[in-house]
Amino acid sequence: MAQIYIETHGCQMNEADSQDIRQRALAAGFTLAERPDDASVLVLNTCTVRDNAEQRAYGRIAHWKAVKDADPSVKVVVTGCLAEQDKDRMRTIVPHVDGVFGTRELGALGDALAGWRAEYPDDDFSVDREIETVMGGEGVGIAGPYDALRGFVTVQRGCSYYCTFCIVPHVRGRFDHRPMREILDEVRAKTAGGAREITLVGQTVNAYKEPATGADFADLLEAVCALEDVERVSFISSHPKDLDEKLARVCATLPKMNPRFHLALQSGSNPMLRKMNRKYTIEQFLERIATFKAHNPSWAMTTDLIVGFPGETEEDFQKT
Repeated sequence: MAQIYIETHGCQMNEADSQDIRQRALAAGFTLAERPDDASVLVLNTCTVRDNAEQRAYGRIAHWKAVKDADPSVKVVVTGCLAEQDKDRMRTIVPHVDGVFGTRELGALGDALAGWRAEYPDDDFSVDREIETVMGGEGVGIAGPYDALRGFVTVQRGCSYYCTFCIVPHVRGRFDHRPMREILDEVRAKTAGGAREITLVGQTVNAYKEPATGADFADLLEAVCALEDVERVSFISSHPKDLDEKLARVCATLPKMNPRFHLALQSGSNPMLRKMNRKYTIEQFLERIATFKAHNPSWAMTTDLIVGFPGETEEDFQKT
């Protein structure tokens, strides 16, 4: 039976996408390989948020050339943010790669996997192939044994906030929110496959707005927690701009919620926050945290901080 090896670099969004790729591969008749040398298809899900992530990815792609040289029938696939950014460039610098699929091309990647099964080894799926968007595409949310215990469910793709340090809107596009019905159907599929904790994933997950009804992220949490087979719910990553009192109140009423969340501050200096285009002040950040903790005193919070940002002074650093 054909085997597939999937390696994931980067954020929880990529983890969610790789989980989707695994289920598409299983549906296409693949089994999962533990080592690249055992696989007939190698998939690298890449990150491009930092330069070292790009260098790591290109190093891994180069390493896989030896696997393909040993067996030319092996297919090498690159997906994720680096694939979105460097699709044309990859054709030249890593010509041994058989397919490059951007951040919204998981449906096309699934079709390619179906064509690359052992009985169809010569099908050609070029990087220029017309694609379907993963948002609402057929096959999203297929459940299987590798969803056991924890399932990632994407609620939105892209970001429209354009922080000056972040490449995400340029490689994943602007906000694209999934209908709540689709999200709940995927949660049900994940739990049917064995998942008991559901992690809702988005670049700024608490900015979620249901396209048709305007339901917000707090409404979505209530709907997910109401599903009988869901035992625990978490979410990542949040943005301070969208941390409102309604979300704080709702989290306090939902015993299935994992009592921790990630909220990136980035800087304790208002001038730096403006340069970063973060859309809040340090005073607003602290006020929103205080409101959330008033409703949820036992919750823990983690954060991100950037130091050495262009233009940062010693005073800015000390404020952080």
